[in-house]
Amino acid sequence: MWSTRRRWRGQFLRATQLPTNGEEGRWVWIGLFAAELWFGFYWILTQSLRWNPIYRRTFKDRLSKRHDESNLPRVDIFVCTADPEIEPQIMVINTVLSVMAYDYPPEKLAIYLSDDAGSEITFYALLEASKFAKHWIPFCKKFSVDPRSPAAYFTSSLDTENAACPGESAAIKKMYEEMKNRIVTASEAGRISEELRSKHQGFSQWDSYTSRRDHDTILQILIDAKDPNAMDIEGNVLPTLVYLARFSETTFVISAKVSDQDVSNRYKKEMMEFGDSSPMSTILATIALINLFCLVGAAMKKVGLDEKMFVQSLLCVVLVLINIPLYQGLFFREDKGKIPKNVTIKSVVLSLSVCSCFTFMY
Repeated sequence: MWSTRRRWRGQFLRATQLPTNGEEGRWVWIGLFAAELWFGFYWILTQSLRWNPIYRRTFKDRLSKRHDESNLPRVDIFVCTADPEIEPQIMVINTVLSVMAYDYPPEKLAIYLSDDAGSEITFYALLEASKFAKHWIPFCKKFSVDPRSPAAYFTSSLDTENAACPGESAAIKKMYEEMKNRIVTASEAGRISEELRSKHQGFSQWDSYTSRRDHDTILQILIDAKDPNAMDIEGNVLPTLVYLARFSETTFVISAKVSDQDVSNRYKKEMMEFGDSSPMSTILATIALINLFCLVGAAMKKVGLDEKMFVQSLLCVVLVLINIPLYQGLFFREDKGKIPKNVTIKSVVLSLSVCSCFTFMY
């Protein structure tokens, strides 16, 4: 509230202390004032969302009271992965294990891992997870484990020392670490050894595998809830677990996330992805350019040396520094993640028009 009050007080002072006609720095002052007016108007628009906030909660304990388990619907859960480099297999497997351990009738639960990369290492990781799930799911239900992702659970305060049963927790953690080491070893090797391939016939579908952009559909049911042998260590039914790699060929792109390697590279470099043009991007680019042109104009006329304009010039410098990634996307970047040319042209024309109007008027 105090920062908001100071913001509007600053707007009032800027409007009432406008430099007179012909005074040095008048158009810079007006340009900054216009930019702040826009941000103030944007702030007013966002307040409408805060006037009447809505908080939603789920009451999971009431579900079983209102509905008998026999009346609950079947639920299919899709876990999607596209790039084993960006999304490591162990992270994907932790997601799969957490949804397999849902508090829901397992015979009505089916989990599908959709792997657009068609990686045999991801399939191997899922195969390891299907074995570990026979121990992890009973453990979660017995001790009401939360969170149900093994990685999150073992790194939280509920470790082996604080668990309800340290002995069982230590044993299950050891099994998880062994599974994790096997998956990481296979991932670092970049291939599955012949010894491991011979243990499951599902690896035969990778015999015709060319690349992640060119392969046939791969479908493997690792756990079938209808199979009487699909039981955990306590004799309870396990949820269905399916591995799926959709058909892909070089002329058919499944998703931009897989097909565009540049996106992955920019993601690793933590570069901003501006993407398609939009009215909001044009507005933001225009305001950023107005601040840049105001700073250049102030520097050329040495307005910042004036004690009265020093703080305003300093604020303009800060805004320009904050918008450096935006300027790079406008003028310097050549990749597909840059700001589209039509947005660049419109924002440059608009910002120059605004600055020119202020220059000729004052």
